Amino acid sequence: MSLRVYDTLTREKQLFAPVKPGKVGMYLCGPTVYKPPHIGHMVGPVIFDAITSVLQKDNASVFPQLGGQAAVVQPLDAPGVVAVAPSLRARLDLDQGRLAHAAIGLEDAFAAAIAELEAEGRQALAIRVAELRKLQPQVVEQARAALAGSEGEPDADALDHALGRLEAALRARTASGFNLS
Repeated sequence: MSLRVYDTLTREKQLFAPVKPGKVGMYLCGPTVYKPPHIGHMVGPVIFDAITSVLQKDNASVFPQLGGQAAVVQPLDAPGVVAVAPSLRARLDLDQGRLAHAAIGLEDAFAAAIAELEAEGRQALAIRVAELRKLQPQVVEQARAALAGSEGEPDADALDHALGRLEAALRARTASGFNLS
């Protein structure tokens, strides 16, 4: 196959090789839309279509169970991907200075991520889960303060650090494979 992909683990471009020679399955998550639609929502589908075209030119069968036609799959509550949406919302809220919203969303994201990463059952993720568990009391404290409306806002630096570690943990699960079963 002529498709080369960037491997974030080795930090090099690698020749794409499907798990089953000549057969490729792809998953495209739909946009998490909580603001008005914009052109950025088309990035995923356009890239999906371009990759499908390249693979089909290399005679790969993409989604053979659907007659060789690629399909967009958008489960509402796919196991293993629930933590992504609240973490993205928390990042947006934090980046836009909505610290109380970020703190509350981050608490939800932490709870979902810990459950998801533990459910993966992979030793490689255990250190990430331990790190998140260590940070979780601070995240809960920030969220409780935001909900109580106490004096002062949540600590932006503490939220940013915790959210950064959460994002790293969610990325780490894809380094050695992502198990949705």
